[in-house]
Amino acid sequence: MICPYCQEPMEKGFIQSARAFFWSRKKSQMFFIPSKNDISIAKGMNGSYKEAYYCKKCNKMILDVID
Repeated sequence: MICPYCQEPMEKGFIQSARAFFWSRKKSQMFFIPSKNDISIAKGMNGSYKEAYYCKKCNKMILDVID
């Protein structure tokens, strides 16, 4: 994949967690309980992972979220 910011090649890898993880508009006190408006990135209580691409030059990652 080519980085949309700098046009350099990105490295394929994985974001990993011991639990599910999600994106939220704001930081929550209960970080392990997503709200109804949060977007799931990976689900699971026994380890989650999501394929992602990393740009070393821009220090950015690109990944697909769960539908």
